[in-house]
Amino acid sequence: TWDFGDGSPSGSGNQTSHTYPPIPSATYNTCVSYDNACGTVEWCADVKFDAMGNHIPTPPIFSSVEEIIDSEIEFDISPNPFQHKTQISYSLSSRQKQLELAIYDVNGRMVKRMDLQETKGSITIDLSQFSAGIYQAKLLADGVELANKKMALSK
Repeated sequence: TWDFGDGSPSGSGNQTSHTYPPIPSATYNTCVSYDNACGTVEWCADVKFDAMGNHIPTPPIFSSVEEIIDSEIEFDISPNPFQHKTQISYSLSSRQKQLELAIYDVNGRMVKRMDLQETKGSITIDLSQFSAGIYQAKLLADGVELANKKMALSK
């Protein structure tokens, strides 16, 4: 599904298009979300207009939505819930320029970030220095969130 960020009705499908009114100095946060084996994934980008109402182009991270959707993704956390340490495994079908794993606390603050060198692997996460609670692990490729899972740290 698409959310165009300007209050217009949302769209759906791979061939959705939308025309923004040329409002000077406007910025619209446009999002597309889709479901895959890992759950719901959402990708958002700003659509910006200058003071004259002209569109300010931004380079795409992916050439198409299909390129994101077609990527096979596996993402698992075990054990979950966990005490102190847990194992996060991941696998992507295609190589991305920059692959990273980020851990966020319940307030949305990033508490840990790791660059991943391979498209398939497993990493042990130690959160013993953090408080017990719910955290979110996000797998990102080239700045785009591909998958996320909640994890529970108990002490």
